[in-house]
Amino acid sequence: MTRKSLEYALRYTDDPKRRDLLEKALQKFRMKYDAFYHISAFQHPVLPCITENGNLEGMYWGLIPNWIHSDQEAKEIWNKTLNARSETMFEKPAYRMPAANQRCIVVIDSYFEYFNYGGKAYPFNISLKSNEPMLLAGLYDDYISQKGNKVRTVSIVTTLANEVLSQIHQNKHLKEGRMPLVLNGGEVTEWLNHNASESDIMKIALPKSSELFRIKSVGVLKGKTGIGNHPDAVKPQIYPELSLLLDFINEE
Repeated sequence: MTRKSLEYALRYTDDPKRRDLLEKALQKFRMKYDAFYHISAFQHPVLPCITENGNLEGMYWGLIPNWIHSDQEAKEIWNKTLNARSETMFEKPAYRMPAANQRCIVVIDSYFEYFNYGGKAYPFNISLKSNEPMLLAGLYDDYISQKGNKVRTVSIVTTLANEVLSQIHQNKHLKEGRMPLVLNGGEVTEWLNHNASESDIMKIALPKSSELFRIKSVGVLKGKTGIGNHPDAVKPQIYPELSLLLDFINEE
């Protein structure tokens, strides 16, 4: 999430009144939250999200269902709800109500995945070739803490990875690769449509073509020598040992 992704939220609507409201919300967001370039999901950063009423607001990454009754329970579930599988989001207890009634759009510039080869994890950055931020499908909910504070949290919806990204996202705990559910303009409208049925939503819960994405290997992100949360996190770095394995990387 950077300034570019926040400014992109203003393009969500042509309504002058709505743009004015989004601009004011954007100014508040900039003052309250710092931009980040690479950050662990387990740090539960605040993500810029557009709700069904067109408002822009920050939500903590990792959905805490409204039926959680204690801060300890909230803490325990937080790390388990970073992502919601599109195939089961209407079935799982944590996601059933949000999937039906509380869908949102998460606005990001790009995301990172790791490719494991030869006992080493190689970081990759995935963005759109159009240079526009990604509009990801999200589910949100409100948890009331034991102190009475409302905490709005979000899960990013995932789907099966396309033919290219499935080669990178290799998780020994999963049978197949995954990717965020990226939406286009028309799909955004449908996703935010409160009257859309489950079947309507599932029709757009599909992976996007690999031709839309720019995939590049980047430098070490974590550890003492890692780049961390810095603009250089998305700077390409070539790994010769991967060139014969993955012929699609670092292409414009």
